[in-house]
Amino acid sequence: MISGMIPFRRREDALPSALILLSAALLTATLIYMLAVPRPSAAALDRGHTRARRQVLRETADVRKRTRQAQAAVAPRLWPGDANAASSGVLALLTVQTRRHALKLGAFRPQRPQALAGLTELPFSVQVSGPYPRVQAVMAALDAPQSRLALRSVEVASSEETSDVVTATLGLSAYMASGPALMPPAAPAPPKEPVKKQPIKPPVRKGAGRA
Repeated sequence: MISGMIPFRRREDALPSALILLSAALLTATLIYMLAVPRPSAAALDRGHTRARRQVLRETADVRKRTRQAQAAVAPRLWPGDANAASSGVLALLTVQTRRHALKLGAFRPQRPQALAGLTELPFSVQVSGPYPRVQAVMAALDAPQSRLALRSVEVASSEETSDVVTATLGLSAYMASGPALMPPAAPAPPKEPVKKQPIKPPVRKGAGRA
């Protein structure tokens, strides 16, 4: 027996002897577990691999679905075409908004484009002059959730203290897709009209009907 080989006569030998006995017991239990517990079969390993693969596929499909939903939500706010086309569209939109509120559209300065993750930001500096309530209405319209412009900054200056006429310098941004994944869907091409085929007349033989 192991206990007969370990001296317990001296008090200072009690703790080391107890640790040796505990280590031997743990080693014996480990050997019994390794011999008693069966190893997983090849079929069990294959089932585990299949479950893990299905889980990865489900998570990948969920991520792709969320990505498509995010792209569909962002696409209506993106500007199609190149930077020049987007700048022309922004200027046309600002012209419509300022005329609608009887405001004066001053300076329109496109800034240097900024490359973002999958997007291109087109910053603009715009000056709008007129009564402050109307200027505020234009700013609210440009920064609405359905707008294709983002209002980044506002600086308001007034030349007369007794008048509500102000000049607002607006920092706006338009966004374009850097790749085809986020591009707004193109308008479908109009259907082509079918070509009407003229009936082919049989050739008339000369001298037909003569006796």
